[in-house]
Amino acid sequence: VPSVGGCVHPSPFMFEDEVRAFFAFMRLRERARLRRLLRKPPPWSSVAEMNVLRLTNVHRRHDRTTQALLQHVSPHGAPTRDAAKEILWNVALKRHFGTDHFIHEAGWLALPQDVLELRQQFDSVVQLALGLWARGLPACTAA
Repeated sequence: VPSVGGCVHPSPFMFEDEVRAFFAFMRLRERARLRRLLRKPPPWSSVAEMNVLRLTNVHRRHDRTTQALLQHVSPHGAPTRDAAKEILWNVALKRHFGTDHFIHEAGWLALPQDVLELRQQFDSVVQLALGLWARGLPACTAA
């Protein structure tokens, strides 16, 4: 077991079997999720629990809200510091609500330049959320 500065660190190979088993499980889990997503007939996995549990996707880039965010963020790029701030503003605000309905309806939001613009945008976002709920659509996730 290697020691650095008096602290004992486990060998990177010490947990090799556990790491291998973890990745095998994750592959099995993702395969079951994708089979269900593609509406293939059950069973989706040889592991009974995976056939009844709701499996979220392992890679966030594949979820609906990330895909919705990418549709709005990608055209804006981040060539400048200000553009990066505006992208971060949009991602943070839209992740806070977290549904693709909210993301699509909000569209691209300019970074508020002062307190008045921030209040106006806040009021607009609240009205958007209330409007979605009034139509029976989720504005927020359950998370």
